[in-house]
Amino acid sequence: VARYAEENEKKFNASNAGMVGVDPKTGHVLVMVGSRDYFDVSREGNFNVALARRQPGSAFKPFVYATAFKKGYTPETAVFDLKTQFQTTCDSEGNPLYEHVDPEE
Repeated sequence: VARYAEENEKKFNASNAGMVGVDPKTGHVLVMVGSRDYFDVSREGNFNVALARRQPGSAFKPFVYATAFKKGYTPETAVFDLKTQFQTTCDSEGNPLYEHVDPEE
């Protein structure tokens, strides 16, 4: 992280950096660095950017597109931005409206 933090600060005006290393076979977290320098108050170093809640931005796009393609959408499919109402399976408190059905039964 330290090696790339300075480079990214120059390129992207990013004053902090974090990293999470994951074993691709097991999914276990092998290493996590939460900031460039924990004690650097000017960069909010004690803020763990690796665990910080962030808006996902474009990170969801591959999943959305893959699901759409599986359902038959193509790049030429027009999707209109209209007010839409979806059927919910939970009440306003997050409680299921339907009983759990075990497909194995």
